[in-house]
Amino acid sequence: MRYFSSGQTRTRVEGTALRCGWTPTPRSGRTWSCRASSPTRRPGPPAVRTVRPQKPPTPSFEDLLDSAQRHALHLELRDVYAVGEERDAYDAFLRDGSVPADDSRFWGGWLPLVVRTVACGVKVRRARVVSEPVTDYIRFEHAITDANLRAGEQVRWLPRHRASALTLPGNDFWLIDDHLVRFNAFSGDGQALEPDHTEDLQAIKLCAEAFRSVWDLATDHADYRI
Repeated sequence: MRYFSSGQTRTRVEGTALRCGWTPTPRSGRTWSCRASSPTRRPGPPAVRTVRPQKPPTPSFEDLLDSAQRHALHLELRDVYAVGEERDAYDAFLRDGSVPADDSRFWGGWLPLVVRTVACGVKVRRARVVSEPVTDYIRFEHAITDANLRAGEQVRWLPRHRASALTLPGNDFWLIDDHLVRFNAFSGDGQALEPDHTEDLQAIKLCAEAFRSVWDLATDHADYRI
């Protein structure tokens, strides 16, 4: 914001307005007077407030899968995800190789949601691009994936060195029926950030082609060894 001084004092000298503080030498027979006057302000145009429509919140996983009619495709691109609420199960796996039961609190409502979605004829596919040798977290994911399969998911794995020539988006995503993409963003250390979503046709095309290219090259979970 700019500030302008008001109440400037001006002196009239033979019809010319001059700032006070300058003292001219009067001609003989004339006297000078100085008075303050406020500058003339012209009304400006009325302020125009632009109201941008707010983007609706990103749909939840339950809303996403419930809206699917043909397929729900998930591409995972990271080697490490912050475990957070998975800490106990993750630590147990590192300690003795144990994995959480299908009905454990670890899975929350995910497995029943997949069962319900698949029962409606929707294909739920998950593809993971991973670096080799794999990280401890990927070993953990691989060990618990049998639960995903029992719920009805299809899961494949692609070593990262085989993905070098593929065009992939910058974030993990869910693609629902080629009409909506939910992007899952993460910090550098794997903490989940605010997700985003779009119905942009170019983004949908990119994600659809990316998933298809990964899926075609990837190895089915039953055959992928780490």
